[in-house]
Amino acid sequence: MEKEGGTIVSGEDGITTICVPRRDSYLHSVGMWVGDNPFDFVVPVTLFQIIIFIIASRILYIVLRPLSTPKFVCYVLGGILVGPSILGNHLFEVVYPPIQSPILFLLGRLGAAYSVFFITLKMDIVPTIKAAKKYWKLGFMPFLSSFLVMYTLTHYTNLEYRGKLKQPSIPCWTSFPVVSDFLMELNLITMEIGQIALSTAIVSEMCQWVVLITYVLATNTLNFSFANLSFLVAFLMFLCFVVRPIMKVIIKKTPKGEPVKQGYVIMVLLGVIGMATISDIIGITFIMGPTLYGLFIPNGPPLATTIVERSEVVISELIMPFFYLTLGTTTKISSIIDEYWYQNLMVEFVVLCGVTTRVLVTMVLGMAHNLRLKHGFILGLMMSIEGILDLILFHGMMRAQIFEDYIFVILELHALLITAISAPLIKFLYKHHPRLSKEPSAHDARVRTIQSTSLTSEFSIISCVHKDTDVPSMIALLESFNTYQESPLCVHVIHLVELLGKSTPILLPLKKKNKKVKSSAIYLETNHIMRAFENYSQNSAGAVTVLSYVNIAPYKIMHESVCNLADHNRVPLILIPFYEYNQTINSHDGTFIRDLNTSFQLNARCTIGILVDRYSTLALNASLSCFHVAIFFLGGQDDREALALGIRMLDRITIKVTLVQFIVQEQHNFDSGNPSSSSSLGLDNNNNNNNNNNNNNNNNNNNKPVEEEEAKADKILDECLVDEFKGKKIVHNNANFHEILVEDSIGVLEAIRGMEMEIYDLAIVGKRHQSMSITDEEMMDFMDNADQLGVIGDMLASTEFYGGKISLLVMQCGGRKVLEKKTSTNRGLKL
Repeated sequence: MEKEGGTIVSGEDGITTICVPRRDSYLHSVGMWVGDNPFDFVVPVTLFQIIIFIIASRILYIVLRPLSTPKFVCYVLGGILVGPSILGNHLFEVVYPPIQSPILFLLGRLGAAYSVFFITLKMDIVPTIKAAKKYWKLGFMPFLSSFLVMYTLTHYTNLEYRGKLKQPSIPCWTSFPVVSDFLMELNLITMEIGQIALSTAIVSEMCQWVVLITYVLATNTLNFSFANLSFLVAFLMFLCFVVRPIMKVIIKKTPKGEPVKQGYVIMVLLGVIGMATISDIIGITFIMGPTLYGLFIPNGPPLATTIVERSEVVISELIMPFFYLTLGTTTKISSIIDEYWYQNLMVEFVVLCGVTTRVLVTMVLGMAHNLRLKHGFILGLMMSIEGILDLILFHGMMRAQIFEDYIFVILELHALLITAISAPLIKFLYKHHPRLSKEPSAHDARVRTIQSTSLTSEFSIISCVHKDTDVPSMIALLESFNTYQESPLCVHVIHLVELLGKSTPILLPLKKKNKKVKSSAIYLETNHIMRAFENYSQNSAGAVTVLSYVNIAPYKIMHESVCNLADHNRVPLILIPFYEYNQTINSHDGTFIRDLNTSFQLNARCTIGILVDRYSTLALNASLSCFHVAIFFLGGQDDREALALGIRMLDRITIKVTLVQFIVQEQHNFDSGNPSSSSSLGLDNNNNNNNNNNNNNNNNNNNKPVEEEEAKADKILDECLVDEFKGKKIVHNNANFHEILVEDSIGVLEAIRGMEMEIYDLAIVGKRHQSMSITDEEMMDFMDNADQLGVIGDMLASTEFYGGKISLLVMQCGGRKVLEKKTSTNRGLKL
């Protein structure tokens, strides 16, 4: 007698034998050498599926990468390529046997849950919600307009002809996590347009959830609606008052500067599965649990950063592909190519009308928020981007039979189409060069800058001091650099001591054992200085490491060992104090210090910051509850370094940063030649000069395209960094931006003189400026310190300007010799 799952045999001796097949026989094969077909077993089939998907998606990504196609599009297309639409029904049944479909579906759900968790884990939603108050119209009005248009067209065109479309309109969703992930992929999340997009997206998604919840409550019984709403509120309370406090305890128990323990990481990752299970049980869909779970966990170091570093690659590259495979198996393009093709086109027409309405309304409303028409169009495209969460939503609605599979296929292809078109369009229209690049190595000839230093890595600085009176101002400046755990501060403090006599110059690292041995007057002063910096390191609110050195050398060569130390440790910033002619140090004239500073500016392959603080006002103001910094920006690499440093300061709420950008309109442009110089010369001289001028003009014409390209690239870099500051301004209340239009460079100086500088505790300015028509050399005749501080820096540091009490930091990006050599090499000139 046979029964399902086994065979019952009754023997003559009365003994009954039950024969059942091996329970694990469908999991793995014994081997094809004994006649097993590998595609009849789950393990080899699953491994084969993941291999062909990864190969297909990677090939697509390589082919479509020149078009700036997002990875999301390549992954979904890869799933379609290995699905029934391309493989055909017969081959599809071989590669995807029915016995393996539950496992594939489970792995797909697991990958989707973890993927959404990581997206929301990396988001800081609180500042975005605060900033959304300003841009709520940009989120609400486009959503409402597109919803009404699609609602009207859905019923007007009678799109319920095949399936039972229970939704009031075809979904056209703006997902805040999807927009955030897309902006991070395009490196636009720190830009002004990116921050506006985030604020707009969160308002739009809130409106969409209100509509969806209202629809669910209206179309179901009162008991069912009340139960669902109660469970959702209870789940939110559990996350807020149980889960989040536990995460804060984990962070508090983690030692400063160290990653979270492995056990805590595993516990948090298991929590994703738990939250997905709870949310699926209470009826708010399995994906809602991981989404809210990621939002309630504090982002940034140490917890979120450790989890992402250790787990994201495995989840995104090995587990998430199963979700794309699940999508591929349910995507049957043949379902939309039949006798109903006209109605299918109408579905896509309705969706495109909704997207077009959203973009147009965003463009119009953007003008009311001082956005250019082009930026309004870009913002509308960003709001139309669709991603993983949208496909999860569509797939769930299809499985719930809210609409049939053909509508799911249309919406999926629409998501691919709109995302594949929007990404390159945004990249083309919004000229953006990310300021964070690969950090140069110790042997790289490139100039190291603050802009090229990652905001998530250690920020190294060399701080040079000559005497103990330099210490308070230098420490106050370092404290303003916002040292946080994700980007700790490493300060190489160097006491510069002049070498007298015939001894050998030395740069000596100071350790505790050295401090006890040395007892000379020089080392006593050095120890006094270093103790002050060590106290600062121990008492600082941020993560600060201090490394102590003493540099004993003649002033003429003192800069060499410091620059070598900066090259060896890839330090992007050297801070040095400023001294005037009338200042003295150790009975020597301040001229020696000035010459040393000039040597630093000429030879250093990193940014030089000269601190001017005559009366130690910087140290006094640093103790105030609010420290106000002003940045004057005209354009150019030096000004960009000043602004990059100011952006680093913004994350500390006690520091207020005001950016003043001057837009200079030049009225006259002068050629480099001087045609009047030959008026009093003879004929022969005229001919010779004309020939020389022609040769010079030819050389100038050859160099002109290169100079124009460099100027254009500089302008793009300036705009990108200013946009990044504006993006910070949207989410930070301690950032201000002012734009001043002036006629020429003299107008810049007059505008600064008319400002109330006494409200600022520190002014930061670049030494050289891209927009200045009057060169530094022409200003040298009536300015004392323009050779070191630049034109604007000299004016701000002048004793005639507010009595010389303005604390000033002047930035110069790279030494002149380094930059001149680099420019000449790029132009192909023979030196």
